[in-house]
Amino acid sequence: MDRYLSKEDALQLLKRNNTGIISMITKEENPYGVSVNYVYDEETNALYFHSNPIGKKIESIERNSHVSFLVFDNNNVVADAYVTHYQSAIVTGNAELIKEEQAKIKYLKKLCLHTVPERMDRFDNVVSNYIKGMVMVKISVTEITGKQNRDD
Repeated sequence: MDRYLSKEDALQLLKRNNTGIISMITKEENPYGVSVNYVYDEETNALYFHSNPIGKKIESIERNSHVSFLVFDNNNVVADAYVTHYQSAIVTGNAELIKEEQAKIKYLKKLCLHTVPERMDRFDNVVSNYIKGMVMVKISVTEITGKQNRDD
């Protein structure tokens, strides 16, 4: 069985999910991964997530912009067969910080429409309280691959 997903299927996996793991290298040269809520924007072929502007994640991105990003779903352990069925996609790309306020609002809105569309009535109020104390991170996708394990 071919376990590799097509690029189109890997992109669909990226589009339909909202949580992934960004991995990077710290200043101590250690690997570091952390989960984030994200949105994939087809127009820019990039992932976006918000973050506190201070911390290990941002410090690592500022030091080395090369990152990987993992998304998976349909994770199901089949105990009788000793297998796990899943689909996953891994993005490699370059991360950059978005600090300009209007750009932060634009991509934060896309993120919120993707993750909590039912609560957009609160968007303007929440944004006005928090926009100055956060950054958006853009990961420009340079490569995407996907893999799966399932019974055919």
